[in-house]
Amino acid sequence: MSFTLYVHVGSGKAGSSAIQTALLQHANKLAEKKVKYLGLMLENMSGNDAEWKKPYGWPVYVSNSKKYKDELLFQLEEGVAELVTHGYKAAVWSNESLFGQVDLLRDVKELGKKAGFKVKIICYFRNHTSWAISAYKQWGIKHKSYSGPIKPFSEWSKEQPVVFSVLADKWSQDFKEDFIIKNYDADKKLVSNFFNIINPDDNDFLDVDVVANKTPDRLILSLWALYNNQFSDEVLPNQLEPLLQRSGILNHDIVGVSLDDLFPSDSDVRDLNDRCKDDLAALNAILTASGEPSLKAPESLKERESVTSNDLIAALLFMLEKHDKEIRQLKRKLKNLEAN
Repeated sequence: MSFTLYVHVGSGKAGSSAIQTALLQHANKLAEKKVKYLGLMLENMSGNDAEWKKPYGWPVYVSNSKKYKDELLFQLEEGVAELVTHGYKAAVWSNESLFGQVDLLRDVKELGKKAGFKVKIICYFRNHTSWAISAYKQWGIKHKSYSGPIKPFSEWSKEQPVVFSVLADKWSQDFKEDFIIKNYDADKKLVSNFFNIINPDDNDFLDVDVVANKTPDRLILSLWALYNNQFSDEVLPNQLEPLLQRSGILNHDIVGVSLDDLFPSDSDVRDLNDRCKDDLAALNAILTASGEPSLKAPESLKERESVTSNDLIAALLFMLEKHDKEIRQLKRKLKNLEAN
């Protein structure tokens, strides 16, 4: 049997959403090429519907991984065997939550040895500073994943150590030539190049390009920051959408946040570069050994936008006007229904 299981482990904030969106969009075309997209949690693979076997089933899995790991490995073995009987040559499992799951994927590798299929790990890395800024916008502001007021980047980034080389070294040591490490910063055709890895020498996917989970601009992030700062607990991103009616924000004393101090400055960039320089050097050594160009941290921000209170007021007025229009339309419909 000549079959390869490609496990894309991220890292997060390095194109994972774009890759997963493209895999889902082109799943049927990949299947025609005998490459199966298994999904985030093997939900596209045949077999019993386990509790964790759904696109966002990772929290269920980690809640009792001792119980579920054997089940996952069994379903993976059975699923690959079935794919082989149908003439498939490869499958792709993509989930950035697997990034730190070295032990689990060691077991997957051993399963592959026993069952006769190859396991390859694909991982993208970006420079520490760009990663930290992107991660802060996602988990520091948009999804306030911590208790207390919104933290400025300078505080949040120091609480989130950015160390990539340790995991990169583990993947490299465990999987050797079957560890495919990529420089996200240098890959200008991320999605199509990923497709070339899982289905080499096929020109049908050369122009595949997807933008997914795009980071909102600073004005929208500022609104999220202002809103999320009103809550002492964690706040999910979708809680902002019904801002005015469901949250009761109109009757709430607004707790301000210094927006200019919130976002990263050139000084923060230099400080983070200095803190990460040793790990960057170690990671670059691994990248270079694999034939990839070295990562380079930016020396300064490209631009530092300023969001004024007038910008925020204008955005809120736009939201208010839209909701007011919808409410008036609903009132007219209700009045017509009552009249009839």
